[in-house]
Amino acid sequence: AVGYALTLLGVAVTAGRGDLLDLFALELNRGDLFVILAAALYAGYSVALRQKPRVHWLSFLCVLIVAGALASIPFVVAETLMGHAIWPTSTTGWTVLAYVTLLPSLLAQAFFIRGNEVLGSNAAGLFLNLIPIMGAIFSVALLGERFQPFHALSLALVLGGIALAQRRLGQK
Repeated sequence: AVGYALTLLGVAVTAGRGDLLDLFALELNRGDLFVILAAALYAGYSVALRQKPRVHWLSFLCVLIVAGALASIPFVVAETLMGHAIWPTSTTGWTVLAYVTLLPSLLAQAFFIRGNEVLGSNAAGLFLNLIPIMGAIFSVALLGERFQPFHALSLALVLGGIALAQRRLGQK
């Protein structure tokens, strides 16, 4: 429980940019509510992974990819017909599309499904707290944001919490 609490504290330090009191001043907009809903749905998905059929994890991932692609088709068609579709037109656009397709959409899901299978949903779910930390690291590396002391503190709290929780889980 202490390891889990440390990871959540690390996420809160990132969200508050080093000042936890700033969290009380945050104003939520519609996009934030969508992210909260998505997080709740992903938490449900993570828990439901325990009940997944006994198939190879890559087969399971393939079914998810096909289902997601099929579910997206009506929205792509509708956006295209309404003239709202935005297609990559530059090397940067295609690079971003390739990145999003390969890393967070494919590899991260594959690792999460496999990690859930190997570690169990409680231990694997703990690694989700790395998402805001990785976002902060990418904002420093790719967007030129300055690395701040709260970034280091957040990283230490999340990684320390994961290490502590994994050590305790490994002893059981």
